Amino acid sequence: MRIVLLDASAHICRLWKAEVARLKNEVADAMRWGDDKLEVSIFNGDLENLELRTDKETVFFSPGNSFGGMAGGYDRALAHLFSDAGDWKTTDQYVKNWILEYSHGYSAPGTARLIRFSRPDSPAWRKYRASAILHVPTMRTPEFLGRRRTCLS
Repeated sequence: MRIVLLDASAHICRLWKAEVARLKNEVADAMRWGDDKLEVSIFNGDLENLELRTDKETVFFSPGNSFGGMAGGYDRALAHLFSDAGDWKTTDQYVKNWILEYSHGYSAPGTARLIRFSRPDSPAWRKYRASAILHVPTMRTPEFLGRRRTCLS
């Protein structure tokens, strides 16, 4: 199994590389998936620039919100990638409807839902052989995760 960690932040990618190296050195079994070796690579850049050569099915991870909204940041790029119509909103609506139907409209943070797509014309399938998003909410509702600055007058 191969895992690709992707982030636009060089700082985050450096931290990931250090942690993966530490795990390889300290805990040999941490880099296995059952009987298979677990390959972890780090990509510093945007989703649309990711080069991934594979003949196996690919699944993308979405650390979104509990309601499946994909309107911002990485999730929006992911929604655009899975759209066969070239519009991220079609994927956004598909994920929301899937969560509504199969999770009663809400997936609690920390749960995992594999949302399959049947879109052979999508860039996700053509470029990466990706047919699913693993939706694992990390927050209940969409919120800004960057630093907030407060002005005092």
